[in-house]
Amino acid sequence: MKKHIFTYGSLMYPEVWQQLVTGNYESCQATLNGFHRKCVIDQDYPAVYKDDSSLDNQVLGRVYFDVSPEDQVSLDKFEGEEYLRLTETAITTDNNEITIEIYVIKPDFLHRVSERDWDVQAFEAEGLQRFLQQYKGFES
Repeated sequence: MKKHIFTYGSLMYPEVWQQLVTGNYESCQATLNGFHRKCVIDQDYPAVYKDDSSLDNQVLGRVYFDVSPEDQVSLDKFEGEEYLRLTETAITTDNNEITIEIYVIKPDFLHRVSERDWDVQAFEAEGLQRFLQQYKGFES
């Protein structure tokens, strides 16, 4: 079944997304409430995890619409064993609620997440090119 995939890190960028999927998908910005986006220690990419204590926590990301089952398999492989795909609700820029799938870090791997918020501008300036050159997950 086709699903809407919410991305919040490297997959927000076409340079990364297009290396993993075969389809051309419409997308838009969206917000996910009740989650934290933090740096993964010694990595350029972030992780998110749910925090039920406050819905004030928000993650701004990009939703790709109607992603094919085949491309979902590719994304699952890319995210690897440390991430779990969950169904949640996001809010689009035109204030519509949509059901999305999001990759969250599994509790067993939370020790790899720092307290530092992930910086989108720093990733765009320095991390994106390094990620594209170094990330081995593209080979999966």
